[in-house]
Amino acid sequence: MEIYIILYALLISFGIYTDNEIINFNKKRILNPNLYLFAFTIVLFIVSSTRIGIGTDYELYNGIYNAAAENSLELGQSFKWFSDLFRLLGLDYQYFIAFNSFIFISIICYFIYNFSEYKYISLITLLGTYSYFSSFNGFRQFSAISLVLLALILCLHKNKKIIGAIVFIIAFGMHKSSIMFLPFFFINYIPLKRKMFLILMFINLFSFFLVPDIFKNLLFNNLLHFNEFFAEKYTDTQHAEGMVRGLTNKMFFLFYWIITFKVILNKIKSNETVNWLDKLFLFYFIINSFLPYSNLVKRISYFFELIAIYMMPKFISSNESILLKNVLKAAISIIFLVRLIYVLIQNGDGVVPYETIISFF
Repeated sequence: MEIYIILYALLISFGIYTDNEIINFNKKRILNPNLYLFAFTIVLFIVSSTRIGIGTDYELYNGIYNAAAENSLELGQSFKWFSDLFRLLGLDYQYFIAFNSFIFISIICYFIYNFSEYKYISLITLLGTYSYFSSFNGFRQFSAISLVLLALILCLHKNKKIIGAIVFIIAFGMHKSSIMFLPFFFINYIPLKRKMFLILMFINLFSFFLVPDIFKNLLFNNLLHFNEFFAEKYTDTQHAEGMVRGLTNKMFFLFYWIITFKVILNKIKSNETVNWLDKLFLFYFIINSFLPYSNLVKRISYFFELIAIYMMPKFISSNESILLKNVLKAAISIIFLVRLIYVLIQNGDGVVPYETIISFF
């Protein structure tokens, strides 16, 4: 655990020197935030790419890679092509792990570089939501969702639709769950007015906290038969089997709800454009409010937790008072530190083998 606490402390310690609202020299940043971002993403890449035996999928995909069994398990054409290329070059599985880590980390770095107003807060969010650590486990899915994010940036921000479409096809070939995010490419065609936004947010809040999961399960499984539709390819596992949300999960839903409510409402009041990233994060609440808590919901939420890398700094910058901004920076840093420690102690809730990760270092 100590190495991650040290890494977290370093992120904060160096990060505040990139923030001229906290420390500045002649009203200038002491450290360039982009150099800081680049340096720390290299550290994160080295840690994730050199891991051995870490991640519950590590040994599974090691066997698949060595047996060249991607086709028989229907793991996706892009995934097979990349695997074939590495085998053709005579590279072992560890290089393939490093390649997937590079896809994920480089896209996250590009995303933060383009959209974050506080680079260190974004990196803290990446660790605090444990998206980074979860990428050790489902590395194929995290490669895919980061490619989906890149495709969205190319299509909706850079207006490079052909290149974006190609990147999305590659993402779909890495993990078929990418198809669930296809509607997001049309999100700019959905207007978001004040009244519609308020109604949507309060309905989400009501459904999440007051509608029993038993009713959501009945709708999801018995009426729509989504349990069968989203069945896993591996035996005896299901995307939609009923689970119980913990207190931490509920508190973070409320935490994200408050942040998003303020950011978007401020934009609407000031006639500022509610952009595609703002609208995307709204789907986090819709999905978590109306679907029963399940493996499916957790898998879809991986994508939205990446959008939180943008939303946290945006929430801070939406305040005019520098004092309040700095208080929020400290509060968010502490909240995510506590969550990180809690998850490490709980061994990742059985999802990611954190005890193995800790012992590795």
